[in-house]
Amino acid sequence: MASTHVLDPHDTQLFSREVDDLLLQIRGLVLVQDVLAERGASPAEIRAHSEAAQRLRRRLAELIRG
Repeated sequence: MASTHVLDPHDTQLFSREVDDLLLQIRGLVLVQDVLAERGASPAEIRAHSEAAQRLRRRLAELIRG
């Protein structure tokens, strides 16, 4: 999921696109996590989505910090 390339802080278009992609992925994981909970998914399934969203949040924070 995460990109391994180094971003040039002057390339705002690339930076913005990666931020948008991460936000979209996080939102999707959170929404699916809620649906899974409503449908009675196992705690392990719900936790896996939560952990994936948390990893993406950390990546987003690192990206924004520079």
